[in-house]
Amino acid sequence: VFPKYLSDLFKGKGFTLFGKYNEGENISLQLLGDSNEKTYEFVISIPLKKAEKGEKNIAQGWAISKIYHLIGLLGGSKQDEEIIGKIRELCDKFGVKTPYF
Repeated sequence: VFPKYLSDLFKGKGFTLFGKYNEGENISLQLLGDSNEKTYEFVISIPLKKAEKGEKNIAQGWAISKIYHLIGLLGGSKQDEEIIGKIRELCDKFGVKTPYF
């Protein structure tokens, strides 16, 4: 699931998470947050059988989020050839251009 960490959420502001799944009947999401020194929990469960097939832009959004996660793992070194290879593979497969590769 990407992004790994959500930024601060504010009333009326949305967020998007991207993830992949192989099999299952339901997908569940647990969202925890703190406000005014109190922790809130939201749990959402969605039946996958009722889900519509996603369009290409969803897969590309997932790829972009994963690519930037991998770039973050590189830090400033850009010396890890395995991570660089994964980034290039995702860029090629999903048609993503980054200023880094």
